[in-house]
Amino acid sequence: MLHHRTSGNALFMIGVVGGWLDRGLLRIADTHCELHASLDKLAACVPDSFVRMLERELELASALQRRVLEAASVAGREFSTAVVAAALDEQPTEVEEICLSWARRGQFLRKKGRCEWSDGTVGELFEFIHVLYQELTYERIGVARQAFLHLRIGERLEGGHGADPARVATELALHFQRGRDYGRATHYMGLAGERALRHGAYREAIDHLTRALVLIERAAGTAASQVRELNFRLMMAAALRMTKGYAAKEVEDAYLLAQPLCEDGSAQHVLVMIGMSALYVIRGACQRALDLATQVFGCAEKAGNQAALAEAQLLMGIARQHLGQHVLAQAHLEQSIASNRDGASSSNLLSPELMAAARGWLAYSLCLQGHLDQARVQTDKAFAEARASGNPLALAHALNFRCTVHRFRGEWHLVREDAAALAALCNAQGFELFLSIATMMQGAAELHRGECERAVQTVGTGLAGYEATGARIHCAFWAGLLALANHRLGRTALALEILEQALARIDSHHDQLWHAELLRIKGEVLWTACGVTFDAASDAVEGCLLAALSIARTQGAKLLELRTAMALFRYRREHCKQDDGRALLKETYAWFREGHDTADLSEARALLEADS
Repeated sequence: MLHHRTSGNALFMIGVVGGWLDRGLLRIADTHCELHASLDKLAACVPDSFVRMLERELELASALQRRVLEAASVAGREFSTAVVAAALDEQPTEVEEICLSWARRGQFLRKKGRCEWSDGTVGELFEFIHVLYQELTYERIGVARQAFLHLRIGERLEGGHGADPARVATELALHFQRGRDYGRATHYMGLAGERALRHGAYREAIDHLTRALVLIERAAGTAASQVRELNFRLMMAAALRMTKGYAAKEVEDAYLLAQPLCEDGSAQHVLVMIGMSALYVIRGACQRALDLATQVFGCAEKAGNQAALAEAQLLMGIARQHLGQHVLAQAHLEQSIASNRDGASSSNLLSPELMAAARGWLAYSLCLQGHLDQARVQTDKAFAEARASGNPLALAHALNFRCTVHRFRGEWHLVREDAAALAALCNAQGFELFLSIATMMQGAAELHRGECERAVQTVGTGLAGYEATGARIHCAFWAGLLALANHRLGRTALALEILEQALARIDSHHDQLWHAELLRIKGEVLWTACGVTFDAASDAVEGCLLAALSIARTQGAKLLELRTAMALFRYRREHCKQDDGRALLKETYAWFREGHDTADLSEARALLEADS
C-alpha cells in the first residue's frame, strides 16, 4: 500500500511514513512498529508537508495551468489531452503544450505516448509522476466541479469510443458514476462485467457486476432497470458458477434473485432453470435436476432454442448417469455433442466449457460401462478442443475428466500429472470446485502409492473444500476411498462408519452412481475386519458383494461389475467355497472388447490365469 501511494519514491515514502507516525496511525515500540489504524485510514492520510509543497508549486502556475492539472486529476492517473481539453472546453493544442512543458521539466507529469480513438481523435498520453500528485490535486476541487468534470470527460470518452465502448467501459462507468449519471454508469459497469466474463476474467466480472447491481438501485423502479438487473444477475450467476462452483450458495442466491424478474417461458427464465438444474445435479438431487432439465427441454423445443436444447440434453445426461441409467445418459450426452457439431456452421451451440463437460461426462459413462478406450478418445478430444479455445474453465473441465479416465484405467503417473496441472490452473483462476477435485485426485494417487496416512489428510482436505462449494455428487466415491485408506491403517471401525454414513445418503432420488462400489468396499473391509467370526463375516461379506453385483448389473456398470466379480472370486477361493466365482469372473471378463491394458482388466486376467 505504501508503494502504491508513493510509487517507491524514497522522499515520498519517508514523508508518508512520517505523517503516519505524527498522527499516531503507526507507533514505534521498543524493537518494531505497530499498526494502530486500518489500511484505509492510512491510505487517506496525506502529510501536510506534501499539501504545502503542491500548493507552493501551483501558486507559480497560471489559472489555465491549474485548471488543466485539475481536469487531468479527474481524468485519472493516465489521461489523454483530448479529454482534458473537452472537460475544460479549451483548444487541445493549448492543453497539450501545457502538459508537455511540465513533462519536459519533470514536474507533475511525464509523457507516455500517443492514443488514437475509433472516431479518429489523436492525442498525447500523459501520466502523473506520482499518484499523490493526482490525489492531492483532485482533493482541491469542489464536489460539484468534480461531478461536472467527470461528466464532461465521460461524454467525450463515450463519443470517442462509440464504435467499441466496451474497451473503456470501466472508465466510462467510473466517470458517469462520479458525474451522477447513474443510468449510463450502470450500463457501462454492466458492459465491463460482460466483457470480463466473455474473456474468462471471472473474478473481475464479479467485481464489476457487484458494482453494477449497487448502482442499479439508484435507478430502480423502471422497466429498463428491471431488464438490466435481470441480465446482471444472470451474468453474476454465470461468473460465480465458474469460481465458486455450480452448487455454491452464492450461485443459488443469484438465480433466486433473478427468477422473479423473468417472464415464464422466456429465454432468461430458461437460463435460470438451466442454472438451477445444474445446481441440483451437483448437489446430488438428481431426480429433481432431471425433472427441471426435462422442463427446460420442453420450453426450448417449443421456442426453437437450439442452444438450450443442447444444454438440456447435457443436463439430462448427467442426471441420468448419477441415477444409474447409463445407457440413457450416454444417448443424451451424445445428442448434446452432436447438436454442437450440427450448429457449427453458424456458431457452436455449447460454449467451450460446456462442450468439454459434455465430452467428459460421456467419457465417465463410457468408463463405467466398460468402454475404456472410447472414453480416452473423448477426453483427448475435450482436452485438444479446450486448449485450442483458450478458455480456462474448458481446460479445467478437460483436465478433470482426463484425470478421471486415467484413474479408471489405473494410469496413476498420468493422474498425478493432470492433477498437478489442474491444481496450478485453479490456483491461477480461482476455480474453487476444481481445485478441491484436484486435491482429492492427488490423494487417490497417494493411496495407490501406499501413502495411506497422507492420502487420508489430502482427500479429507479436498473433500471438505468440495463440500464447501455445495457439491455432493461423487462424495460417495471419495468416502469409499477414505474408508479404504483408514482400513489399511488398521482403523476398520472408522472405515465402516464412513461407509455406513455414505450408504445412508443414497436413495432413489439422489446420486446412486457409486452405490455398487461402496457395497463392494464394505464387503472387502468386513472380510478382513478383526474380531468378526467367520460365519458372521461370511454372511455379511457375501451379502455386500452380491448386492453390489446386482446393482452394477442393473445399472449396466460393467467396470464395477468386474471389480465386484474379482472380489467375490478372491473371497470364495480363500474360503474354499464350492462355487468359487471363477465362472462369473470369466464370463464378466470375456464381455470386454477393449481396455485390456488397463489395471482392472489386467488384474482380472492375472487372477484367471493363476487359477487355470
